Amino acid sequence: ASPIARGTLGALVTVGGTPDAPRVSASVQLGQLVALGRPLGAIAAEITQTPTSTFLPPNLDVSPPPSRLGVRLNALNDLVRVRATLDTPWRVATWRDGAGENHRTWNRAWGESIASGSLSLAQPMDLLPWLPPALLARLGEDRRARVKARVDVESVQLNQLSRARFVARVEEVDLHAYGVPLALSPGAQLVAQCCEGLCEVSDGRREARCPDRARLGVHDARTRFNDSQALLLGPEGTRLWLGGLVSVDESLHVVAMDVATRGDADLERLAAAIPGVLSARGDARLDVSISGDQRAPDYAGEITLRRGALRLTSEYVPPLSDVDVTISLARDQLRIDRFRALAGAGLVDLSGGTARLQGLGVERYSVPVSVQGLALSPIEGLDVTLDADLNVSGGPTGEPALVQGPVTLRRVSYTRPIATSLDVLGGRGARAESSGNNERPYDPANDYARFDIQLLTQAPMRIANNLMDAEIVIGRDREFRVVGTNQRWGLVGSLEVPRGLLRLYSNEFEVRRARIEFDDPERVDPVFDLLAQTEVRRTGDSNRSQWRIALHGYGSTRSGLNLDMSAEPALSREDILFLLLFRATRAELERLGTNAGQAIGIEALWLLSGLDRRVTEAIPQIDEFRLGSTYNPRTNATELTANTFDYDAQMDAALAQLVALYALDARPVVVRP
Repeated sequence: ASPIARGTLGALVTVGGTPDAPRVSASVQLGQLVALGRPLGAIAAEITQTPTSTFLPPNLDVSPPPSRLGVRLNALNDLVRVRATLDTPWRVATWRDGAGENHRTWNRAWGESIASGSLSLAQPMDLLPWLPPALLARLGEDRRARVKARVDVESVQLNQLSRARFVARVEEVDLHAYGVPLALSPGAQLVAQCCEGLCEVSDGRREARCPDRARLGVHDARTRFNDSQALLLGPEGTRLWLGGLVSVDESLHVVAMDVATRGDADLERLAAAIPGVLSARGDARLDVSISGDQRAPDYAGEITLRRGALRLTSEYVPPLSDVDVTISLARDQLRIDRFRALAGAGLVDLSGGTARLQGLGVERYSVPVSVQGLALSPIEGLDVTLDADLNVSGGPTGEPALVQGPVTLRRVSYTRPIATSLDVLGGRGARAESSGNNERPYDPANDYARFDIQLLTQAPMRIANNLMDAEIVIGRDREFRVVGTNQRWGLVGSLEVPRGLLRLYSNEFEVRRARIEFDDPERVDPVFDLLAQTEVRRTGDSNRSQWRIALHGYGSTRSGLNLDMSAEPALSREDILFLLLFRATRAELERLGTNAGQAIGIEALWLLSGLDRRVTEAIPQIDEFRLGSTYNPRTNATELTANTFDYDAQMDAALAQLVALYALDARPVVVRP
């Protein structure tokens, strides 16, 4: 195991005086010190202990002279400087000997020691190396935290820390997290002046002096702000004021306070500093005060946003405009008086939300979310228009919010092409790729929302793409719901296809029955059961001119999709496939001759394997690829050919290798640009 600390140590100690009035002087030097994996550099300390007088008591009836401990410490290569003195008095005590007789003596009363001194940073200190890794990861890649401060302690009795008299000053601040900077206003300092359990926070522009306890009940924190100069400056002119009085008891609990904060921001200027925001507009203002005690603070004020607008970089989230927000605070209640915004052509309204505040946290909250005519395109080819009447509620901070209520789908249209790769001869399809839900390790601490949302429809959902042209409705036998958490969510319910067409190898199958079941509350795992039928008709055939072919598709995305095929009159699966592709059975094709059968087999290879799609995905320079065949009179055989359009001639060799992978038993490949 690695050591807790390592480095070099040098020390010189001298001792003199008497047992009751010792004189000690020590000089300690630490070099190249590393503790808990953090380099601390050099540390130099000088420690002295001397009696405050030269008087020595003649007997035990008189106390020894008080001693004074002095410390001068320079740490982190002289970045941190500590100067401190500690005066420790003597207190009379008694002890009993073996015969039961009491004797008088004197002990040091360390708890009654009076300390004074200062702690200062010679220059701005980088705080990032001292922060926990978990917190660092949340601050973003461009994080920065540099602070210069000092604390001057006039006096503090060690067993009465709440009665300390000191001044703490933050002289420089340079913070940067999540792309947002924060710094002190030029000439301003964040100052806390504390005397006898009462502290005043201000911008340091007035002379530091002990605050007046009588002002606690006046509630004048706002009036003491310097309106012309904010305390803190955020990105692009964002301003923040902070100040007020705080009183603490012996346990350092806040028993009374009168603090206030004020801020304003121009969102148009602020947008450039917020990741993921393309543009914004609006005037945001904060004006809040807090009085009372720590257990039951009394809030007052409001937060407003006027003429707001927001556009994110994501093309799937509609822009917000005409944002109008008013949030008021009164005693222990927070209320959303108004929160309305246009989202594209839709309307979002959160007005009427409330929260009950407890201490400096939230006891419980409830926010109605009303949405009308919201148009979304969550993925390419999927267009949704919806209404919602949701409610978001929860309890203390850290408890996942509950999102529940109905969402009405007014219009759903899915036009994105679906790539088919069914191994029809084997009757089994490939397993679907995971959507990513539940693939990451699950940690309940990362659940911030729980869902219980009922989905309704005003009209059938529509699918119109290369594979299907159909209408989908929610099953009548049970509700269709979104359940679970933000990490593990799923669908529960059923969907039905009352009518539709299924396209397979240039054939249109009429959907006779289709049902999709969802039963896993922690993932989206549809279970399919589809029955479709088509008729194959031929003219000029004296033997047989018509077949009825049925497809039965079933299975799930996790276990794989299965496809059964049948024909009336009965045919083998292979003959059904050839009939769908070429309107002829294998025996009929073989009667056409060997070369004809080879040519048709090559065409089937192209149709079934999806080779055209895979080649264009693997080689972006190729816009179109088609596999075919041609007759070679020199070899008296049908040979495989590949026709490509708009591709770089240097890709010939790579293309030939791809074709060979899908036709290992074919004739030599001839590539034609």
